[in-house]
Amino acid sequence: MRFFLRSASKTLFGEVYNLVEERSLRVRTFAEAVSSDSPAELMRLVTSKHLSILEAFIEGNIYIAKVRVLQHLKNGEARTLKALQQKLSN
Repeated sequence: MRFFLRSASKTLFGEVYNLVEERSLRVRTFAEAVSSDSPAELMRLVTSKHLSILEAFIEGNIYIAKVRVLQHLKNGEARTLKALQQKLSN
């Protein structure tokens, strides 16, 4: 996977990936660590969303890819805020 991402670094996908990788990892790690949700179910949900985004890119439908990425980011933000609220209320 890393090889693919390095070779894609000069593409739009590579640029987007590089922009969000580090921050996304930090946020995901926190949200998963403090969440009361099932880690396996969360992994299935997020993976299915990632596949949906990649399918739109592969099909060349940039508009749908953009819509799915934005929704995915909003959902991730909501999960993170929920996890933070759970952590603060304990």
